[in-house]
This record gives sequence, structure tokens and C-alpha cells, in this order.
Amino acid sequence: SYIRMKNITFGYTFPKALTDKWQIGSLRMYLSGQNLFTITGYSGYDPEVNSRYQPDTNINTTNLNLGYDAGSYPSTRSYTFGLNVTF
Repeated sequence: SYIRMKNITFGYTFPKALTDKWQIGSLRMYLSGQNLFTITGYSGYDPEVNSRYQPDTNINTTNLNLGYDAGSYPSTRSYTFGLNVTF
């Protein structure tokens, strides 16, 4: 079992009085994050275990190998900052 923060976005829309002063229609800024943290006792890279894959035999997922941790890389953490401006 684990707890994961997958996606979160914080945004702020500037008040109309301020955007009118700057002579723009609207202005919003935001900060978004993906895969920020995972709380788990799991010792592998990622508790969302991938399935086993054998490249030399092209054997993919079957019911016999579900939940096998083949040591895949963890999910990438990313941050995004943006501005939405309407003139």
C-alpha cells in the first residue's frame, strides 16, 4: 500500500481592477506538479509494479507474471509554471 501525490495545480487569477490598470483582459498564473511524492514501505523504485517482459522471447503480460517487479524506472517528476494572458 502507498500514498502518492500524482497531480496538483495551484492557480491565481488576478483581480479585474488590476488587469484593467495594466490594460489586459485577464491574467492567470499557475504552478503544476506531477508525481511529487510517494509514501510507502516498498523497497523498489515504484510501488505501481510493472509486469514482466522478456525481450528475447517477446512474452508480454500474462496472468502468471502480473505484479512482478522488473525494476522499471520510477515515474518522472515534473513541474510546470504558466501564464494565461488575454488581451
